[in-house]
Amino acid sequence: MNLSFADFKLHHQLSESKVWDWFYQLHHAKLEVKNPAIAKQKLKRIMQATFKLSHDKGFALMTLRDLARQSDLSLGGIYSYIGSKEQLALMIHQFLPFVFSKTLTRHPEQPLSQSNLAKENCVAERARAALITFICEHLYLSEWLTPWFFFAFMEAKYSSPKIRKVALENESTTQQVLFERVANVSIASHHELSQQSALLVAMNIKSLLQSWYLKRPIYHKQKVTVDDYANHLAQLINRGIIDGNGQSK
Repeated sequence: MNLSFADFKLHHQLSESKVWDWFYQLHHAKLEVKNPAIAKQKLKRIMQATFKLSHDKGFALMTLRDLARQSDLSLGGIYSYIGSKEQLALMIHQFLPFVFSKTLTRHPEQPLSQSNLAKENCVAERARAALITFICEHLYLSEWLTPWFFFAFMEAKYSSPKIRKVALENESTTQQVLFERVANVSIASHHELSQQSALLVAMNIKSLLQSWYLKRPIYHKQKVTVDDYANHLAQLINRGIIDGNGQSK
């Protein structure tokens, strides 16, 4: 059994208030309002309004006046927290790697899961456990921060070159971690993949991770929980989807 979503949240003490604690911690120097309690309350309203407007009409079509109306703040109040739409988008894209740095396991040989898989001394099993740990943690973060992940994916292509650059850097970081852990599994299992094959497997896994937050209504309709989905992906890895040809079995 892999680490559950509930266990992951408990381990990192994740809650709705933690979102705004961390968002304020990252961006407080940019704000004109210096009272933490007030700032976090208003940032929450601004971000929730941003995600709603982005979903309803698209971020590109949203104006700061729209945002002021939706968040029930004055336009001047909005400017106390963000200087422009571009700054707002940048703050969102910068937040995700900040959260990753706070939560993702840094020592793959000691994953958070206490499964039998992770307890094996076999190098191959430890490498596989490290990959599964990252997959589960990424899924659970996307479940905890679904609107943020959805916004980052859907709106990046309509953003300025500066924002797209940050979004691509974030994407590349995740892709690189997956690539390295896939490669480690293949080497430890004596089925070393070519660089291209390892990259393709990593990209396939990344697509499966994105599917969770991009197609949540479909999974919800089928009563698939994030734990169900995490266990399904873990089973794919445990069954040996990474073979000598880098193909799914």
